[in-house]
Amino acid sequence: MTAEDSLKGPFAHTLDPRARLFLLAHRLIDRLLGVDPDEVLNDGPPLPAPPDLARRLRQVANQIRAQAPDPDTGTVHYDRLAASPAYAALRELTRALPTCRPETLGDRPHRLAFFINLYNVLILDALLRYRPQRSLLEDRGLFRRAAYNIGGQRFSADDIEHGVLRGNRRHPF
Repeated sequence: MTAEDSLKGPFAHTLDPRARLFLLAHRLIDRLLGVDPDEVLNDGPPLPAPPDLARRLRQVANQIRAQAPDPDTGTVHYDRLAASPAYAALRELTRALPTCRPETLGDRPHRLAFFINLYNVLILDALLRYRPQRSLLEDRGLFRRAAYNIGGQRFSADDIEHGVLRGNRRHPF
């Protein structure tokens, strides 16, 4: 599939030329970085979203962060974290995200809090799943590759940061 093919779809005819160029550039960047536009970290059969999903995600992420540093050495044992019951609970909760409807989360401050916590959970999940050899910031493409299906849409860490949290402002680079 070419980058131009990826712009075909039910709404492609509604895009103005600048929007088409923008989407084409992003598809090209994703391709160069090896980002699969269909890959999400919460794949598998979706579960019904509990009413307190945001609170539960935050609690489990806090449990994982509390377990992260070894009390004796201060280093992080990624294998131990990835095998922990808290991480298994986090993985289970993220499977409810495809059935979650962000528009039902209340007013803008509540939605922002949800997405801030979700961004942190996503980065933590990506770190434990991808195990980057270098710094997260040096792993080009990680913030575009790390993504969840939320309400039927793919949201990468970049999408959450620049689309949701920064109000669709351009990426600074």
